Amino acid sequence: MFIEDVVKETFKQLKELSDQEEFAEFKSFGDFSTSLPLKQAKKLKQKPDQLAISWADKIDVKGVTAKPTGGFINFFLDDESIIHNLKHIRDFKPEKKTAIVEYSSPNIAKPFSIGHLRSTVIGESIKRIYEILGWKVVGMNFIGDWGTQFGKLLLAYEMWPTELES
Repeated sequence: MFIEDVVKETFKQLKELSDQEEFAEFKSFGDFSTSLPLKQAKKLKQKPDQLAISWADKIDVKGVTAKPTGGFINFFLDDESIIHNLKHIRDFKPEKKTAIVEYSSPNIAKPFSIGHLRSTVIGESIKRIYEILGWKVVGMNFIGDWGTQFGKLLLAYEMWPTELES
């Protein structure tokens, strides 16, 4: 089963329990998670942590483990699901589209660091995965945040207007 299908089935079952959909992604709390038990507890007149435990026990999807924590349910994909997806990545044929993958986007007003290189490697990897899937991919390293530089130029024009005219 593809990870996309695992996630869809998990949230389908979650929606049956809560009549709402919500999805959050925080790696430290699992591969994906939800705070719906926390949000629905008052309406259902239950404690959030008990509601999370109850719902986690009812969610039965092959390839994912639901772990309640407080008023949250954290979902962890099992290794078999991830390995299956990697082995069959060429079989996954979504509608072919165009994707833009933006790399490190360094702030040129600050020193360049190894963190920018890491982001660029991740961006290039994502770009290659999309290309394997048949997408048209545009990779770009957008240099943004010119505010500081233009601010300095404007200040210079204010401070030394006659010197800049010559």
